[in-house]
Amino acid sequence: MRELAAEEFQVSANEVQPTSGPEDIKGWDSTAHMRLMARIEETFSVSLDIEEIVEMVTIQAIIDTIKAKIGKS
Repeated sequence: MRELAAEEFQVSANEVQPTSGPEDIKGWDSTAHMRLMARIEETFSVSLDIEEIVEMVTIQAIIDTIKAKIGKS
């Protein structure tokens, strides 16, 4: 997940930590967030609803949501 986020936000994977959010990563703006959500859906074969997308404001929240989604499939 760190590598995927780093690629979308155009930063080093070292800059992406579980507690990282938009205020911590320079490239994490609304457009990059939506690109990341699309990549997550494609990469992990999951479907995210609007509430989930809005609530995923840290890397850990994204990881937790993906784990929950994969566990349900």
